[in-house]
Amino acid sequence: MKTKNQHLLLVLTLLASLHRSAAKPGDRPTESITYQGRLLTAAGAPANGSYDITFTLFNTVSNGSPVAGPFTNTAVSVSSNGLFTTLMDFGPSPFNGSTTNWVEIGVQTNGGSGFTTLTPRQLLTPAPLSLYASTAGVANGVSATTVIQGQSLSIGQSNTVGGAYSTIAGGGNNAATMDYAVVAGGYGNTASSTSDTVAGGSVNTANGPNAAVGGGTGNMATGQNSVVAGGSFNTANGTNATVVGGDNNTALDYDFIGGGQSNVIGNAWSVIAGGLFNHVHEVPFNYFQSIGGGFFNSTWATEATIGGGFQNNILSGATEGTISGGSLNTIQTSSPDSTVGGGYGNLIQNNASYAMIGGGDANTIKTFASDSTIGGGYQNTVGGGLGTNTTTFNTLYATVSGGSLNTASNYNSTVSGGGNNVAGAQFATVGGGGTNFASGAYATISGGEGNAASGGAVFVGGGIGNTASSGGDVIGGGDNNLIQSYSGDSVIGGGTTNTIQTFASDSTIGGGYGNLIGGGFGVNTNTGVVITNTAFATISGGYQNTASNYDSTVSGGGNNLAGNSYATIPGGQQAVATNYAQQAYSSGSFQSAGDSQYSLYVLRGATTTNCVTCNSQNLYLDGQSLEIALPANRSMAFNMNVVARTAGVGGVASVFSIVGGANGATANYSSTITLTPLGFSPANVVIAVNSGFLEVQVTGIAGTNIRWTATVQAAEESY
Repeated sequence: MKTKNQHLLLVLTLLASLHRSAAKPGDRPTESITYQGRLLTAAGAPANGSYDITFTLFNTVSNGSPVAGPFTNTAVSVSSNGLFTTLMDFGPSPFNGSTTNWVEIGVQTNGGSGFTTLTPRQLLTPAPLSLYASTAGVANGVSATTVIQGQSLSIGQSNTVGGAYSTIAGGGNNAATMDYAVVAGGYGNTASSTSDTVAGGSVNTANGPNAAVGGGTGNMATGQNSVVAGGSFNTANGTNATVVGGDNNTALDYDFIGGGQSNVIGNAWSVIAGGLFNHVHEVPFNYFQSIGGGFFNSTWATEATIGGGFQNNILSGATEGTISGGSLNTIQTSSPDSTVGGGYGNLIQNNASYAMIGGGDANTIKTFASDSTIGGGYQNTVGGGLGTNTTTFNTLYATVSGGSLNTASNYNSTVSGGGNNVAGAQFATVGGGGTNFASGAYATISGGEGNAASGGAVFVGGGIGNTASSGGDVIGGGDNNLIQSYSGDSVIGGGTTNTIQTFASDSTIGGGYGNLIGGGFGVNTNTGVVITNTAFATISGGYQNTASNYDSTVSGGGNNLAGNSYATIPGGQQAVATNYAQQAYSSGSFQSAGDSQYSLYVLRGATTTNCVTCNSQNLYLDGQSLEIALPANRSMAFNMNVVARTAGVGGVASVFSIVGGANGATANYSSTITLTPLGFSPANVVIAVNSGFLEVQVTGIAGTNIRWTATVQAAEESY
């Protein structure tokens, strides 16, 4: 059965692909294209029978001139469901990979008189373009004989190849001029030494054996095994030097530059990771230096490291020095193993090895301050102390933890913080506060303001304006308290304006206001020279009390004076104890201190058989020579108790009770004596006033040793 041509319609293209017959390895594929389709009548029913089909190849979807064909397949069998399979063979020449191709199809019944053209044209899919691979054995523009064993390959334009086995894979104006040199592509690149490689980019040069440039522009790898991975105008100018990228960087032997701009390494085995204008300077035998990044950082020393920051410097001889970051920090020459953590303008001077500045601003560790530390803060200083050679500064192991304007200027001195503090002697310590000055060895000021510790091993706990000047002194706190020189081991607990004067060693003021220890006199037993001496004096507190002699005591109160050795005032106000071991108490005065008070005295003495006159003796406050002073302006009323006793377990005694009074101006006295014998009756007790002193005279028994003790309780008035 035959159907008219105008009633035919190709409705489905099922497959267009290379037809390959069974082949062995190395066989060339056929150039036929398998075409499958389904043919329907105009009524939409599947065609059936034998048909002629014509194929024409165009490179446009419509119009245009044929690229190949037409050619006709006759008597193509179409099955009852309209499906058919046939071959197209346009040859390999149309498929050069540079154009897109369409197939135009015509159909007629077998032996018919005219073909019906089917529209639209059918686009060929990429699979047929694999036919172009059959020409890949010869590159475009290159003859098949260009690549031969022992010669070189050049692809591209205006390239220059020299040396055996050199290769230029593409690009233009490239040169591979030595054996095994490779330029993969790019423009104006040169591989001019054995086994050099330039992967791409422009105007790059590999000019050392086995050197390589990965890409970029203007890069140079001029050392053996040197590498520039990319970037611009970088130079790897030494053996095994590496520049990863960046701009205008320079590396020498075994150096590494990661990137950045205008970084320079002048010594071997050194690293600059990145940054700008960083420089490892050329100093002979100073290797293994590192700069992590930053801007204008410089090193001159072996194993020196700068992490980053701006304009940090490690100078020659500062081996293994480290500046982690910050800006304008410097480690000067011959200061190995020193460290600046960061901050601004910090300085470790010459010959200060193992020194450390953690950070902060404008801190300085001076010359010969090795192993010293500044934690941070502002304008703190370590250094300036003298060593065993007094012409050489030595501030080893000194520490300033922080704060501002603090100074630790001697061996093992410490300032923990605060401002304007100075630890100026060996092992001196200032904990904090402001304007404190510890200038004595082992001296300590915990804090406060304006305190001074100038004696050895002294301690000032805090407060304001306190000064401890002698060895072992302690001021707990308060303000404006003072321990003067040659008063070692003295203590002021606190209070204000209290003073322990010169030669008042081991004295104590507990607190209060305006209290004074000092002004007493002692004698140097070796030279006989009279010196001020108020050792072991005590004022517990109160105000404006004075203890002015050896072992004198004022327990409290105000305006009291303990002015002789062992004199005691328990409290009250305006009492005066100027006799030896006198105890005085007053609740006030008429006009001046001591003109109305109560006093207690203890006298002692002995009558013996050792001499003719020894049975008549005066009793004394110190048992030897000191009597109760009774000046012309003073009168007293007293109760006196006297006990006399002989020696031994079987000793006997007598007791005298004396009530009386005395007047210093007229030397008058009056007394009533009551004797109570306790086994014997001594001859007598006589009271007298003689040359401004109240005398207690006793008479013993011939041939008997007797000890005498008297207590005098007196109401005293001066006018």
